[in-house]
This record gives sequence, structure tokens and C-alpha cells, in this order.
Amino acid sequence: MKNTLAHRIVVLRPGLTLIELILVILAISLLLSLVIPSVGSRGPSRRMECQFHLKELALATMNYATNFKGQLPDLRTSPLGLCDASIEPSIPSSVSFHLALFPYMDQAGAIEFIETQPTALEANRALSTVLDNMYKALTCPDDSNHFRKPGGNSYVANAGYGEFTVTKGEVTMGGWTGLHSAENWGNWDLAHRPYADPGVAPSISPLDKKIARATGVFWIPDVDGWKRKIDDIVNGDGSGQTLLFGENLNASSLDISTAPTAMDNAFVVGRTAIEFEYTAPKYLAFTSVPKPFGFAINQNRGTLVGQSPIPSSLHRGGVNFAFCDGHVSFLADEIDPSVYVRLMSPDGERWGQARVSESEY
Repeated sequence: MKNTLAHRIVVLRPGLTLIELILVILAISLLLSLVIPSVGSRGPSRRMECQFHLKELALATMNYATNFKGQLPDLRTSPLGLCDASIEPSIPSSVSFHLALFPYMDQAGAIEFIETQPTALEANRALSTVLDNMYKALTCPDDSNHFRKPGGNSYVANAGYGEFTVTKGEVTMGGWTGLHSAENWGNWDLAHRPYADPGVAPSISPLDKKIARATGVFWIPDVDGWKRKIDDIVNGDGSGQTLLFGENLNASSLDISTAPTAMDNAFVVGRTAIEFEYTAPKYLAFTSVPKPFGFAINQNRGTLVGQSPIPSSLHRGGVNFAFCDGHVSFLADEIDPSVYVRLMSPDGERWGQARVSESEY
């Protein structure tokens, strides 16, 4: 009798009920929902972190302008206000605009560290230390060239149109050797000249300078003392329609004195890559941008550091940009080149360019 009962118990024991099975499946689904998104969202979260850094940099620029009567920092500057090159000739001769923004992005201590050194020699060495530090706010977590690297920098400034040519993503400057100033023919003062003689440096008229400065936001100091002001942009095409910063996997470090080009902390467009009308008053007007456009977004993804001032990133499908009003947008690789080019001009409409609408990008 006992054996028969035991046999019945074994035979009749039920398995999982339908409700229990459903509960198990729900539990497994819940665990997967917690794990899989954390893996799959890694790319988008890094892109968002990058956008936050760009927004912080743009906000620091606006605060700088407020403190300097509307003026924006120069594209590059000499650090000799902090240090003395006669004491130690190896001092960097040129540093990026980022250093000017440090006091407005929780890095005031870095500048104070240099300024409070007891001797010029120690100040020089302090500058080198500052330039070689790692600054999380200046790098995109997807940028393997710069993320968590000494002096790493992922973010570059809008420097407008210039005398540049591009071959396989590498950009070179033509004509006269010089820096980003309207006085330096051959490198930057142009996109509006009806002629270009690389053997002769023509005088730059006041009109030429105005047209040159209608492109780009950041400039190297000029002999006439001109400085870009935020009002130039607000009263021009508008701060919400003008690019301020972008990403570049080929950006230089903060010490740009030994960089191979004069625009490695900027992004630019070669004037000969655009068919301008060259007629008054529409000097900057154009009907289209010829294709292929060598200065398009993501032409080179990090194999030409310091030699490719073209926006690039490892984000899927495009690059993050900060605008002059502080907002950040993701511009797709496929953006119409004519739209991208116009977003680089803070005052292009005055000289014949059509204003960009938000629906175009």
C-alpha cells in the first residue's frame, strides 16, 4: 500500500504551472532589459557626454565675451603674458584658445598655478605642466587619439574660409606663409578675391578685410588690432545659425607651437572648393558647392593629426557642433555642403549668401 502511494506521488507531481512559467519568462526579460540597453546605449551616451562638453565650452566662450566687452578669444595666442621666453627659450611660442577659456570652465586653478610661481623659470615649467595635463572637458570619450591623453583635445573652432587645398583628407596651405589674419594673403584672407597670384602679396583693402572677416568666428590677432565680437554674429546671420566649435579627431594638443599647420585647432573650408560669384556686392554668394567636396564632414577620421582641419568623429553618422548661441546639434555626414559652408559664415548674408533655416540641417 505504501509503495503504491509513493508511486502515485511521484507520477502525479506537477511541473511548472502556466502562471509560474510566465513569471519566469518575465523575470528573465526584466534582467535582459536592464543589461542589454546599458550595452547598446554606450554609443549614444558617449555622444551625449561629448555634446555636454561642447556646450560647456560654448558657455565658457560666452562668459569670456561678457568679461571682455563682447570680444571673443583669439584662435591662438602667445603665453608670454604668463611666462618669460628669455628665461627658457623652450617655452611654447603659441597656445590654443582653450587656455583663455580655462577660468570660465572650472580650470581657473590651472592659470593661477602658472601666475603664482615665484620665478619666471618656474612659471615656464608650470605652463608645460598645465598643457600636458588631461582635461576631460576637452575630449570626446569616443576620440581615441585624445581621450585620457596628456594635452588631449577633441574640439576645434570655426575659422571660416581660406587658401587651402585638400588631398585625401590632408589639408595644405597655399601661397604665402602666414597665420589666420586678414593681413596674411595666401592663407586666410579670402574666398572673395577675383585673382590669386601666389608670387605676389597684394595689399589688403578695408573692403577685403570686411569680407574675409564675414567668414569664421575665431581669428589670429591682426596688425590692425581687430577682434571678433559676439555682436558681429548676433547682428549678422545670427548666433543660432553660426557654428562655433566642432569635433575633430585630428585636432592638435593645447601646445600648438610645433604643430605642422596654422589651423590645427580649427576647422576650415578652402575658398577654391566653392564657386563664388565674385561680383559686388555678392562677393560670398554661390549657387552650389561642387562635388566631391573635399572639406565635407568626416573626410578623415583621425589618421592625420594636426593636418586635417575638417570636422570628424567616431559617432555614427555625423559630428557634434556647438553654435554661437550655446546650443549643440548633431550634423549628419550627408548634410548639404552648401548648408554647412553657410553655417561657417557669421555675416554671409550681408555679402550675398542665403540665410540657413533650421529645417536645412
